[in-house]
Amino acid sequence: MNFNYNHTSHLNYVVQNEAPILKPLVLIVPEWWGISENIKNKANALAALGFIVFAIDMYGDGRTAYTPDEASELATPFYQNPQMSYEIFNAALETAKKLPNVDDTKIAAIGFCFGGGNLINYIRLGLKINGAVSFHGSLNGGIIAKKNNVFTPMLILNGEADSMIPLEDRLNFKIEMTAAKAPFIFIDYPNAKHAFTNPDATAVGEKYGIDIAYLQEADEASWKEMLHFFNHIFN
Repeated sequence: MNFNYNHTSHLNYVVQNEAPILKPLVLIVPEWWGISENIKNKANALAALGFIVFAIDMYGDGRTAYTPDEASELATPFYQNPQMSYEIFNAALETAKKLPNVDDTKIAAIGFCFGGGNLINYIRLGLKINGAVSFHGSLNGGIIAKKNNVFTPMLILNGEADSMIPLEDRLNFKIEMTAAKAPFIFIDYPNAKHAFTNPDATAVGEKYGIDIAYLQEADEASWKEMLHFFNHIFN
């Protein structure tokens, strides 16, 4: 069952299977392109596995970007104001909890690129859900996690060859989260560049001269890792 849920002009993409039973909720914070076909495909795949999936229209009015310049213009205010981003996420979370069949004791969130970096910041700001997964998300979000203020376990799935997330950021992230006593797992995928889960990334990278590329092996391995993580946090 697919439908768009309109909440204060946010055209979120919501999907679940037809079974009238309680299901875990997974929110998706999309890439900086917005709710693209790639994000919808991932939402549909999760729904087929028995999750209720709520992809958040971060920009409002269903806006999506088709060029890096358009995406940068839409995403920049979120980088500049993490609290604004967090408020949009929390509004979406409260809306999603009210959907039919949601088991509100089992809630996770995942984010891709821009979305992964935003999601990590929400956790730094005190988000309390069962778990969160970042796929090739920014690790340096301009906020530092505080000890005893990180409540959500994190699975960080990163590309070892990601030039947009330098080694320094990876090391600093691990130091930061260890100091904050934050529960996290960090996995680097060999030969994986930025956006390694997006099948369109290679063509987009070549077109615009951006160091991004799809890597099927890392995409499939990270997806399995996410599902293993869900099995752990929901049971």
